[in-house]
Amino acid sequence: MAELQVVIPYLSTLWCLQDCILSFGASTVPVMIVDNSPDGDAVGSNWPSNVAVVHRNGINIGISASWNLGLDIGADQTLLMSQTVRLAPKAGTPDPIKEP
Repeated sequence: MAELQVVIPYLSTLWCLQDCILSFGASTVPVMIVDNSPDGDAVGSNWPSNVAVVHRNGINIGISASWNLGLDIGADQTLLMSQTVRLAPKAGTPDPIKEP
């Protein structure tokens, strides 16, 4: 069981989800993306090794049920997020979203 995990429901706008994950920087905290999209477009993306995608075969279970799915894993602490959230990098760290 992980000490800390992140759970992010996803429905559409893949670039927004990708930006969210990029904002984590080099974090190795386990991330669960619950893909509620009809076609599972988050499943085929190239995610870091700490990111897992759960697709419910085109069934949109909603935000709270997606978060509950992550909470059922039983990590000591769970950060419930939206794909629209961006985490600020540490001071002095290059922003991975902006062009170099």
